[in-house]
This record gives sequence, structure tokens and C-alpha cells, in this order.
Amino acid sequence: MQSKTLAVTLVMAAALFGVTTVHASNEVYFGAGTTGITGGYAKSLGERSGVRVEANYLNYSRNFNTSDAKYDGTLKFTDVGAYYDVFFAGPFRLSAGLMIGTHKLEADGQASSGTITINHQQYDATGEWVRAQAKYATVRPYLGLGWGHRPERSGLGFFGDVGVAYGSPSVSFRTSPGLQVAAGSANIEAERENVQSKADNLRFYPVVRVGLDYTF
Repeated sequence: MQSKTLAVTLVMAAALFGVTTVHASNEVYFGAGTTGITGGYAKSLGERSGVRVEANYLNYSRNFNTSDAKYDGTLKFTDVGAYYDVFFAGPFRLSAGLMIGTHKLEADGQASSGTITINHQQYDATGEWVRAQAKYATVRPYLGLGWGHRPERSGLGFFGDVGVAYGSPSVSFRTSPGLQVAAGSANIEAERENVQSKADNLRFYPVVRVGLDYTF
């Protein structure tokens, strides 16, 4: 997998920095959205196509409650994206590529009512904790529609993207030592599988972002 990822990245880099055409232009851009803060560089390959590389960073935290626990959740993205754009109607384009890096969701919980439910059974959880993590594959394919990054213009502009990144998350589920002893390994694993089944519904991650670009 690592060798294939390296090969794809090298091909995209060769296209990005080695291809020149009559219509070639260069662009830098910055934006924000569901992938966090984005900064990138684009190069046109002609009137109808272009390639881009970018970096994304997201560290978003949110507190939420279940029936018996309070959770501190964090969504973390640190990745590099490589894309190929095809313009089909003026500035509108179809974009396909890869998002390569770390994508994970973590949640740390403590009991709010003195008990906590694991595998449909309640256990005394005073002073105990649970920790769940859903980690996505290092490489996730992306497909979407966008506006902007058009080769024929120059100067300051606007861009937007709407699409999805695909990848199945792998879930780990841990508890404090006391809760591990009380519930037992079998129930802990059953709860991990329950969380995994819910996380499987998050294979498609929505990508929505807007920003400014400068073409020269």
C-alpha cells in the first residue's frame, strides 16, 4: 500500500511541476471548511484541466452527552490532498483525487450518573472512564464538484468545493482498569463491535469548503 501511495504521489507531482502548456498558469489558494484550514497550489494543464496539491488541518472539539456518560470528542485531520480537475462548464469542474494523512475521531467519556452501559449492561463507573477512537485509512479517495481554479483568468478569485471522501474507519474501545475488570474482556469487545457498526455509517465524509485564490 505504501509503495502504491508513493507512486501515485510521484505521478501527481510530476504532472504538477513538470507539465507546461500554452495555457499554463499557476495559483495559490487558501480556504476553510469541513476539512479544516486549507492551503494549496494549482497548475493548469490547458484550457479544460489542471492539477492541485494542498494541505489540510482540522482540530475540532465538541462535548456531548449520552444517557449515562459525558464525552469530550475531537475530530482531527492532518493530510495532503492531490487532485485532478476537469472543467465542463466555464468555472464549474469535476475534481477527483486522494487525501493522504491522519483522519481520526476520538471521544473520552466519564459516567454522569454513577453507572455506565457496556454491551447493554450497566456497571458501577464512579471515577472510571471509557475511550473510543475511530481512525480512517491513511489514503482516502475524493470525488466532488467545484467552482473556481479556472486556468484562463488571472488575479484574485473565489473557489468552492462540495464532495465526499471515502474510507472505512477502524474503531478501538478502551476502559479504565477497574471498568475492564468489572465488565470483562468479552463485553468490552462486544461494545467495540457495536461502536464499529455505528462508525461504519460514516464511511463517506462530506467535504464542503470555500476560499480565495490568486492566479498568476
